[in-house]
Amino acid sequence: MWQGHSAQPTKQLVIGQAAILLDIYNEYVERIWYESISFEPDLFQYPETQFLPSTF
Repeated sequence: MWQGHSAQPTKQLVIGQAAILLDIYNEYVERIWYESISFEPDLFQYPETQFLPSTF
């Protein structure tokens, strides 16, 4: 009976922390992605080079 009472709030707490961490992770990934675009514009100016084999 005590385990049933203690398990529920702990479960909600873990889910809440996971949601917060996921938000932080998504913001971090977006920031890195936008910075990589601003620092490497050549990939977007010449997209055909992405499809060439690495030997060329």
